Amino acid sequence: MRIVLVQPQIHKGYRLNITLEPISVACLKSACLKAGFNETKLLLASDENPEVTAGRIANLKPDLVGISAMTFTYPLARQIAKRVKETTKAVTVLGGYHASMIPEQVISEGDFDYLVHGMGEVSFPMLVGALAGGPPSFATLSTIPGLVWKENGGLQINPPYFSENLDEFPFPDRSDYDLRSFREHCAEAWKKPRAIVIGSRGCPFSCFFCCSAKAFGKKHMKRSPTNLAEELYELRQKYNVNHFYFGDENLFLDREWFYSCAESWMSRVPDIRWFGFGMLRIMDDELIRSVAKSGAFRLGFGVERFDMADKMPDKLKSLEHAEYVIRTLRVNGVFSTIHFIIGFPDDSVEKLQKEWRKLRTFTADYLGLPLATPYPGTVFRKELEEKGMEMSRDWSRYDMDTPTIKLDQMRTEDLETIQSWLLKKYHFRWAYIKVVLWRIKEKPSRLITYFLLFAISVIHGHFRSRKWNE
Repeated sequence: MRIVLVQPQIHKGYRLNITLEPISVACLKSACLKAGFNETKLLLASDENPEVTAGRIANLKPDLVGISAMTFTYPLARQIAKRVKETTKAVTVLGGYHASMIPEQVISEGDFDYLVHGMGEVSFPMLVGALAGGPPSFATLSTIPGLVWKENGGLQINPPYFSENLDEFPFPDRSDYDLRSFREHCAEAWKKPRAIVIGSRGCPFSCFFCCSAKAFGKKHMKRSPTNLAEELYELRQKYNVNHFYFGDENLFLDREWFYSCAESWMSRVPDIRWFGFGMLRIMDDELIRSVAKSGAFRLGFGVERFDMADKMPDKLKSLEHAEYVIRTLRVNGVFSTIHFIIGFPDDSVEKLQKEWRKLRTFTADYLGLPLATPYPGTVFRKELEEKGMEMSRDWSRYDMDTPTIKLDQMRTEDLETIQSWLLKKYHFRWAYIKVVLWRIKEKPSRLITYFLLFAISVIHGHFRSRKWNE
């Protein structure tokens, strides 16, 4: 059976046209190859034109096309699937967060024959095997975990499968693309080739705006330190990559596991550089020293909001502790990013100005200001639906850069103005400028990238002209 795997990507907003490695379908390809389906091809789909992508797929004469999509790329995935069905006889399968959150709605729209939710490395090869012998029976399909399909006018949803032994999955197959196409866009690793590596899955927390726990379960599933180090070694030896992004929800949730992983990769692949996410609340001197020693060049933290502690895990011990962590990371040579969400339905200029008075106590190297986005499957969206709040029905807007909610006390223009105002206030204050000067003195080549960062802060608003309901 000839299989083509696609992960659509869209470039928009102010994120410097960053392209992410299609790690989801790379994992699926390796699982298919392990199962003996050797005619599996991964197709890069960074072109936003679905006609072009579908044409390239058709040229490969596939029997099955698997597409992985986030919520904001789902409309593009649908267009590609429609064109594939018009030009080929291939079976179409969708996986990814969006399919996992609202499978009933997605399968009813008719563009995909099957959906896969949960761990696709198990379910997808089983589906391929079932289809290889002709139209599969209901009994056969019923044994495939995480499979969604229509049967005799009804909807069938098999429960997903979550493996606690992540070592059973082969390393992602990256042979169909050039890792040099995926590069860092930050001052400390500008334009360095970067690979995405995932050491653990699942999250025990239930932040009201996040769907991760629903997609992968609340159990924290981890790879063995040796297995993780071996993938890093393969990436260095085979692809000459030395910079890595750990896609874990929280790399330090199990700190003893992290310590073991760090020791393992420092022994196997010394001098690597990496970036990952953690929680400010659990950071201390011991963990910071281990992070710096193991090659971290940047850590990201979700501050999210100061006024919504009741709707998410306590992200901070205190403002003083958070700034201590940021400063200690800096002294140890590690950059930091903090993410702060704006644009909740009851946000007002006055409320966000009050939040700014706390936010300005931080001197992290980067500030991210994503917009509140009610993703399907989240408590946040359910709350808005129960209140009858107006939300955009255009999934392509759900990228955290584009307004999706009609606010009670602010217009879209007000939100854009205060977003630009927060960026300018953060980057053009003496406390932050001192950090920049210290960083540039430490490494003069950072001057150019910091100049770009300041430029983005100044012109940011000009890139954000879409109203919430356009």
